[in-house]
Amino acid sequence: MISASFLGRVQTDARNAHRVDPISSFVVSLVSLPGTPILRAANAVEDFFGGVFEVNRLRAEVRRLKAQELQWSLYAERVDDLVSHVDYLRRLQNLPAVGGRTSVPALVIGFAPHEHRMTLSVGTRDGVAPDLAVVTPEGLLGVVQSVEATRCQIRLISSPQFRVGTIVLRTPPLDGIAKGEGRDVMVVELTDLSQKVDLNDVIVTSGYSEAIPRGIPVGKVIQVESNPEFGLRRLRVFPGVRISDVREVAVIR
Repeated sequence: MISASFLGRVQTDARNAHRVDPISSFVVSLVSLPGTPILRAANAVEDFFGGVFEVNRLRAEVRRLKAQELQWSLYAERVDDLVSHVDYLRRLQNLPAVGGRTSVPALVIGFAPHEHRMTLSVGTRDGVAPDLAVVTPEGLLGVVQSVEATRCQIRLISSPQFRVGTIVLRTPPLDGIAKGEGRDVMVVELTDLSQKVDLNDVIVTSGYSEAIPRGIPVGKVIQVESNPEFGLRRLRVFPGVRISDVREVAVIR
């Protein structure tokens, strides 16, 4: 085995003679060859970490683009909601004068769905009184039940205690009484069994009440149940108003 002292003397003698010592030349040539194991290993390590850093950079870019896409989708959804709300308010403001009555705009400031009741931001100082109809652009929402100076309580069409005179828009029209049966359905009872009623026939208020004018939309027929033995016909009606979505209404006075 070649000793370290021998190698040292070879390097020292070469330097004293101003020559490149063979030991250094061998080491330099070993590490500078492109195909050497050391260089290949070094290149592999460099490629590995370069790939890791590139993957991490791409992942970060993907996360950034996904977050940006989510922000844009939320923005577009918000714009759609605002456009829909503006359209709703415009239609509420331009409600036709039903039966020559005027309307009082109001905000929903309280909602008790299990009690089928809402609280509105108008009261006696706005000319609101019990039994007046409360509507949206889609139709009848309920009737005023109790009134204070600056607010009122309304009974919703979903209430089992709700009753209103209605007609089926046919020729001639069919009279009936609409009753609440929960949030998604009403029942209209008819006494005339002689005329046909079709699905999707429109139900509106009859106007036989002094407080509620004729022609306010109530809903559409989704089922017809006849009982000739008792001389009754029941219509299951899908209300035109989605109660849980209502935020602004009008009281017809």
